[in-house]
Amino acid sequence: MGVDMTNAEGRYEATDGQGARVSIKLTDIGNVSGPMRMGMTGWAMAQFNRETDTGYEKTTTISGYKAVEKYNTQDKRGSLRLFVAERFIVEIEGNGVTIDALKEMLGKVDLKKLAAAGGA
Repeated sequence: MGVDMTNAEGRYEATDGQGARVSIKLTDIGNVSGPMRMGMTGWAMAQFNRETDTGYEKTTTISGYKAVEKYNTQDKRGSLRLFVAERFIVEIEGNGVTIDALKEMLGKVDLKKLAAAGGA
């Protein structure tokens, strides 16, 4: 289809027997355009804040980039998704972790360097 896209993914698991797991995925959407691009990044243009008895999902800004934060307090399951430099999607998902732990993990990703690689 003439689409250039690249993914890199890492998976991490706690060794303390508690079963915590985190995955980080970077997607370079490259030259994806039109409806396919909208399908992949439409969430970056939305604005919402939903709460339930067991968690929440909201749009926010992290380090200057549009993001979606989702967390289930009952299951200790959450995710962060950022759109960097109009080109990269950074996703962090975790099981058995706090949202603060996911944000700390995200802090280890050099978003400025990633943005520079995208030409921003």
